[in-house]
Amino acid sequence: MNYRIYFKNHKNKILAVSFSALANILFFAFAIYDIVLTAPNIDISGIWNYLLYAVTYLIILIANIRNDNFAYQGILMFIFFMVFDQIYTLLIDSPGLFSSFVSGDLTVICLSIFLFLFLLAQAIIGVLLYLNIAKYSRGLIDNFKKVRLLGILYSISLFIGLAFYMSLLLLGLEINPFSVFLLFMTPISEVLMSVAICFTLERLRRI
Repeated sequence: MNYRIYFKNHKNKILAVSFSALANILFFAFAIYDIVLTAPNIDISGIWNYLLYAVTYLIILIANIRNDNFAYQGILMFIFFMVFDQIYTLLIDSPGLFSSFVSGDLTVICLSIFLFLFLLAQAIIGVLLYLNIAKYSRGLIDNFKKVRLLGILYSISLFIGLAFYMSLLLLGLEINPFSVFLLFMTPISEVLMSVAICFTLERLRRI
């Protein structure tokens, strides 16, 4: 009974820590695996990217464990890096998505269109979420419902975008489950972290 009462009173912290811990495990497991695997031809920009995300992931997890407001910094960093990656993908990789039209495969074309649209949605929602969290954390706005809604929408858009990405990448391929899991460890960790952020925002909400 005491556990139920404790969970009821601290559920946002417990769920925020749980999801951010899972996200950290997946992220660091793949980062270490990738760095060890590519050690002879290590890419400095790739290492730098891992370091930036590692700091972000750890800030969110540790701040949730400590139950302090520094989590805002980690959240803003995470959203900034994610939006940057999404905009980069839209500008640099979108021609590759539309080249699928040449294939004439209706399934591939539809998946590519939906993936592009969700990348665009992620970038737009991410920018709005970043701005609103930045204002809310500084006490410039009090509308938490908008922050909550944008956080949920961003998490959903990441999940659906990942589903389309997985479908497009694995279409017609025979890959063993372990390879599939390795391939999507980082995107899955991002989805988990976005869920953790939703619960973190609930924990940080001003009454």
